[in-house]
Amino acid sequence: VKQLLVGQPAVCLTDLSVPYGPSGRHRLSVYLVNIKRLLNPTFKSACQVAGIPAQDLVHALAALYDVALGSMETEIIYSTVSGDNTYSLVAVREPEEALAAAEARAERALAAERKKLQKQQEESSASGDPAGEPQPIGEALAQARKALYVPLLAKYTPPDEAELDHFEPEPERTSDFVQFYSSDEDGETGGDGDGEWEDEDDDDDEDDFSVGYRGFIRRQLESRIQFEARAADRIKAADGATEGAPKSSTNEAKAANPAVVDRLAGAATFDLKTVEGERVVHLVFLAVRSRFRRAGLGSALLRSLKDPAIVGRHSAVVVHADPDAVSFFARWGFITDPVMNEKWKEFADQFYNCTIMSYHPPWSAFAPDHPALPYSPRLEAKEMERQFFANRAQQVKSLNSQTILFERMRHELAHLRLLVQSRDDLIRSLTEQLRLATWVGTEGGEAADGPQKAASLSDAPESAATVEKTDPAVPARWRQAAARIERGLNSDPRAPNGRHRVIAVREPATALSELWRQQQQQQHAQCTQLYLCGPRRAEACEALLERGFTGAEHMEQGAFGLGFYLSPSPLTAALYAPSGMLLLVWAALGATETVVSPCRGRAGPSAGYQSLLCPGRSAYKGDDNLAREYLVFDPRQLSPCLLVLYKDDAGDE
Repeated sequence: VKQLLVGQPAVCLTDLSVPYGPSGRHRLSVYLVNIKRLLNPTFKSACQVAGIPAQDLVHALAALYDVALGSMETEIIYSTVSGDNTYSLVAVREPEEALAAAEARAERALAAERKKLQKQQEESSASGDPAGEPQPIGEALAQARKALYVPLLAKYTPPDEAELDHFEPEPERTSDFVQFYSSDEDGETGGDGDGEWEDEDDDDDEDDFSVGYRGFIRRQLESRIQFEARAADRIKAADGATEGAPKSSTNEAKAANPAVVDRLAGAATFDLKTVEGERVVHLVFLAVRSRFRRAGLGSALLRSLKDPAIVGRHSAVVVHADPDAVSFFARWGFITDPVMNEKWKEFADQFYNCTIMSYHPPWSAFAPDHPALPYSPRLEAKEMERQFFANRAQQVKSLNSQTILFERMRHELAHLRLLVQSRDDLIRSLTEQLRLATWVGTEGGEAADGPQKAASLSDAPESAATVEKTDPAVPARWRQAAARIERGLNSDPRAPNGRHRVIAVREPATALSELWRQQQQQQHAQCTQLYLCGPRRAEACEALLERGFTGAEHMEQGAFGLGFYLSPSPLTAALYAPSGMLLLVWAALGATETVVSPCRGRAGPSAGYQSLLCPGRSAYKGDDNLAREYLVFDPRQLSPCLLVLYKDDAGDE
């Protein structure tokens, strides 16, 4: 393309003759144009393409794309077609053929309007409307069309300053060009091929190629008005309105040339890019006026686009096709294979609702002596293609199976890792429960088998089991337990010389312990002795010892949720309990869920679990046995076992 456009912004590539109407043909000239160079001040004033001024050609090209490719935005179309490395193939009709087509369109428009007016006059006469003599049909036509175009002319009156005449986007707007290309010669609209665009980098200083926007639309409207005025004059003459003859000659003189939009039959815009060292022709827009869609114009433009003599050596032609255009490109050798089109995925980020397709030319197409033999759908190797696509389908199926196998193996490994981790957590939890169940030991009088043994101990006289605060002695059956609690309280790594000493213990009422024992026997639940991290007030601890856990009023709001926090370490529990007081409780933990993430709004464990095991809230992060805590949300899982009173020999009780 650069060699073809040396020293000029446009060049005529070929002349075409395509079918038009039932038996006629139209002559078209296909031009290769670089819009950016065409609008360069060096060429803009003197250069015309088939007699069309440079700026008018840009507006006509944008109008064709704007109407045929409705998903595009007008300002994007202007900026895209005017890119530095962007070229357009433009098919232009001969002036006399465009003139005849414009006149035929005007006559059809007035014929439809005439039928409408005649029907209105007949209905008015039948109803006896005393409106006087009916207006001549020619005059009525002229007035009706004038009423249609006057507001449009006012809307598109260009401003006094030329630089202010440019396109201004509006929300929810209908294309201003729809009145020219939507009412095509056969009453159809549409685009042929790709309906997407490539986004360019925003640049506030880049040129505005829509200058002259309103003036261009007004000139097209005035041309259409003149053609319709000529048709109206002919209708007047046919009806005997001879007074319109001089006006007819004036209209004939004014409408000697067709509008620019009537001369443009189709266009294709493409970029030349380099991707991974390969030269690629990227087809951005392809649109054909609906009157020429079945005449082969779109195919002719596509053949020119694939011709090495025009676009040079290339590895592929890439297009993002609208859903309606996929079959058109498929007929001309473009494929939708996702594996082959993977390398063009960088284009896909800028398109939506379209299918990426590519055409790969044969190697011999670039031979110096290779004749111009364009691809034709009728020259396909049917059997070879059938076998090739059948083999490719098998490969895709195999690749799909391998991908599914890999994904299932990946998910299976992840599942097994979670399963092993959950098993490890369960083993650690059971080990901890076993250690806690045997922590007090049988030799101190506490039972390794839980509340059953503790209940038997409670059969002793109450006076022997209860020690007053002032009495330094602890009952014999609790002395071993007291020694263990003292060791736990004095195991603070921050105070290696701690001197805490248990001075008294209190048990709950016998009826409360018996009720708990019966409930756990019925539920076959395993119980663990843990220390309650709280409550903060001494009277609350005494209330729990007397009445048990009857509700949520003594729950603690912590980092891992609202509930009862329990610890296997008396040292940790002492941080949250009243000074000199600890409450040892029976806990039916059930299935324990391990959590590591704090969540103050947590109201319960996950489904299938009855308690939580968390890293803890204390400062003993270096020792899991000191820091970890259990969290129970249901008070029915807890029962008081023993209230322990202790003091520091170095201080007060």
